[in-house]
Amino acid sequence: MYRTVRHTITTTCSFPKPTGPVGRWGVASVEMAIAVPVLLFVMYGLIEFGNAFMVQHQIQDAVRQGCREAIRPRSDNDKVTQVISRLLTSPSLKKAKTSILVNDATGDVSSSRASDVVAIEISVNVSDITLIPGMRFLTGKLSASSSLRRD
Repeated sequence: MYRTVRHTITTTCSFPKPTGPVGRWGVASVEMAIAVPVLLFVMYGLIEFGNAFMVQHQIQDAVRQGCREAIRPRSDNDKVTQVISRLLTSPSLKKAKTSILVNDATGDVSSSRASDVVAIEISVNVSDITLIPGMRFLTGKLSASSSLRRD
């Protein structure tokens, strides 16, 4: 009454064959040879702009902190430059030029009086902070300044 039925299952696995002619593989490698340098150049540009943005932030912070130190009582130019050099720790930022101005003239902070305006300026060449010096991707100077009135 009951009949036994046996089924045999066979499977085959094969990898897909390329749909185009075999010569198309060379076209892909040529396209890659053109695209990779462009993508690397764009990536390098993003890294350089990010580095320049970071350095700009560092020198702006150093200027602000130095200006805060400059308006404190019993402060002098040595203390101000110590605060600034403590914040500019990168070897490339050691070449930064710092100017301390009292009432728009180079002067000593210790000799300033109440209501005098103390300004600090820092500038650095972009060629000094670039990651790969030979590329010359960015040119010019990065600078920051801050001024506060002494109380």
